[in-house]
Amino acid sequence: MSRNYNYIYSKLVEDRADIIGHIAYALYKEDKIEYITRFKQENEEKEPTEDDLKPFNTISSTQSSLDKYKFIASCILQSFLTNSLEESKRDVEENMNQNHLALMGEVIKPIKPVPTWKCYIHGTIQSVLGAFVFMLLLCGLMFILNFSDNQYTFTFGGKGDAKIEKIDDNKPPQDTLSTNIKVLKP
Repeated sequence: MSRNYNYIYSKLVEDRADIIGHIAYALYKEDKIEYITRFKQENEEKEPTEDDLKPFNTISSTQSSLDKYKFIASCILQSFLTNSLEESKRDVEENMNQNHLALMGEVIKPIKPVPTWKCYIHGTIQSVLGAFVFMLLLCGLMFILNFSDNQYTFTFGGKGDAKIEKIDDNKPPQDTLSTNIKVLKP
């Protein structure tokens, strides 16, 4: 017995790029499988013949059934596209927000205040260096102003002490290692 074809594929699918037609044909095939499964359950697992499939083929080939398949296919495609667009939109918004936050961080970085502990350490180091430089300048100034008139002894102690003492000509020298510097006037 020859097979009876209903050419439903050509009725649903216009060309290879017809996505709605392909989805509609898949819906038709799903209905056909459901029809065959139900037929087998009702007829003790007997495979349907061509005559058994005629009612299904007749009903599924009507224009209203073809329109129904295409309508459902367009709804499925529309739902898929809507979900895809919403997901893409969320991804773009999330990416934009992350890029925006990174960009704002780069803009704010130069004007962001330094943490308090860094300010404290920086200030302390400045104070210590400033005091040391001030002491050197003061010693240098005192040395320059009084060097020509008097004799001085420089003493550096083991505890980091440093002394500049004027040598008194009437006082005997001490048991310390010291250097006497004399400036001769011209």
